[in-house]
Amino acid sequence: MSASREGEGQTITPNSQTLTPSSTSNTEVSSRKRKAIQLRSEVWEHFYKYVNKHGETKGKCNYCEREFLCDPKRNGTTALKNHMGVCKKRPPPEEGIQTHLNFGIDHNASILANWKFDQEAIRKSLANMVITDELPFKFINGFGFKHFMVAAQPRFKVPSR
Repeated sequence: MSASREGEGQTITPNSQTLTPSSTSNTEVSSRKRKAIQLRSEVWEHFYKYVNKHGETKGKCNYCEREFLCDPKRNGTTALKNHMGVCKKRPPPEEGIQTHLNFGIDHNASILANWKFDQEAIRKSLANMVITDELPFKFINGFGFKHFMVAAQPRFKVPSR
């Protein structure tokens, strides 16, 4: 029998008749502390990480100051990422960051371009259409036009006449 068995803090080897503590191989206890792990998630650009008085690791939103549990072993950063998408006080993404894709057809060739929703630009274009085509102002209050706009761009708020 050459197998060894471990019992409460001691190693027992069947061939030897002596008991040796399992910690004899490392008699010196290291006094070095582990290096702090760097925060890698992009959520930490929008949250402040801290430990509360109960010892819970929490993240606080920099914009609306809501708090979320974010213990790396229990919770992770999923709740923080989800909050980033719905936080009302968070500023819009910077220019140059792609927000939507626009699939269009230009001279029988498909194009892929960046597109950003702009309420004011669409409102000015609508006003230009009403003036250029000499449409009555009540045209934009009609059910058909509102139904069309919901299908074309649900986020556009149709202005009153």
